Amino acid sequence: MAKGLTAPFDPSLNIEGDNAFSKRGSIWRDRDVKIGKTIQSHNVAICKGSHIADGVSIENSIIGRNCQILGGIVKDSILHDNVTVNLGCDINRSIIWSNNNILKDTHLGSGTIILPHTQLSESTNISENIGFTVFTSAGEPLVLPHESDDSDDEDQDDVPIGTLNLSDSEISEIGSDSDADSDTPSTRRRRRSSASGFSDAPSTNQEFYVEAEDSLARAFLENHSVDNATIELKTLRMTTDVTFHEVREAIISALLNVYLTTPTKAPKLFKKWGGLLHRFEEDLEAEVDSVMIMQRFFANRLRENAQSAAERNKFVLGLQGMYNADVFTEKTIFKWFGDERSKGVGEKGVEGMLSLRNAAQKLVTWLEEADEDSDEEEESDDE
Repeated sequence: MAKGLTAPFDPSLNIEGDNAFSKRGSIWRDRDVKIGKTIQSHNVAICKGSHIADGVSIENSIIGRNCQILGGIVKDSILHDNVTVNLGCDINRSIIWSNNNILKDTHLGSGTIILPHTQLSESTNISENIGFTVFTSAGEPLVLPHESDDSDDEDQDDVPIGTLNLSDSEISEIGSDSDADSDTPSTRRRRRSSASGFSDAPSTNQEFYVEAEDSLARAFLENHSVDNATIELKTLRMTTDVTFHEVREAIISALLNVYLTTPTKAPKLFKKWGGLLHRFEEDLEAEVDSVMIMQRFFANRLRENAQSAAERNKFVLGLQGMYNADVFTEKTIFKWFGDERSKGVGEKGVEGMLSLRNAAQKLVTWLEEADEDSDEEEESDDE
């Protein structure tokens, strides 16, 4: 799992935070790292404040900040911050999330994922896994049931289509995307390159996008739970060393590809999988970044597709669909609309970005008027 993805290490390793790695032998180490004189090591990165005791064997692994490896063996594994591994432990091809104390004589077999604050008893023995097994904070294997497709259709504050001045033929064109006709490797690569930055991304990012697309396609097709999909993307993000931005790109690209090819499925899909996107949006700026990703996605399509008017309409209706499904809030859309980047400032394809923003003017105006009406009703109720 970690082998081949985490080694050989390089000082440009993108581990978040203020790091200053230096190499001694086969170990990349940050500041304030203490390493015993008798450890056995090969291809290891150890982050700030961690301590590796005498006698530890550690190979092809990444150790996070403020970890204590007091004994045992760690091989082909990733340990996040504030993890303690006690005497006699054997950690093999596993991922241990932050704030865990692995008690003595614990064996973690290949494919084990330990969530934060997990309580495993002493001498726990987790056997080898064919895929991944996730253990909860109670120390029990996480059962990830499929969610039912049957969900109550809630009343939505839908934006009236009439306010957008779209003809029936323009609306019907949304499902006519040529990618729906085939699913060959070349069409999959073309869809990936449609999202912002995908075609220009470093090879490591391309690896992430390919794997993320496959993971999300399975999740959509087999109706996985959002929790299950979140774990898969977090694990993939960690092993390919990308940021939340790239994860948001992958999710939005997957949602938009479904919207463009089978628009009738989009409302329910947006409603459910918007929750997955929210798991990777840490603040309002990240939410605005999600709208920017969608805008860049369609700006790329504008450059590739001569039917620019149709592409602008698809963008606006897609934005409306995201709003109706609570993927994007009014506050997010307003902030995006006022952002200079939405006008193309500092972006590739300034003309396309600006034309998409202008096409969304009627939607934004409608939202502003609806917001004002809501405020007036509240004031009337208060009186």
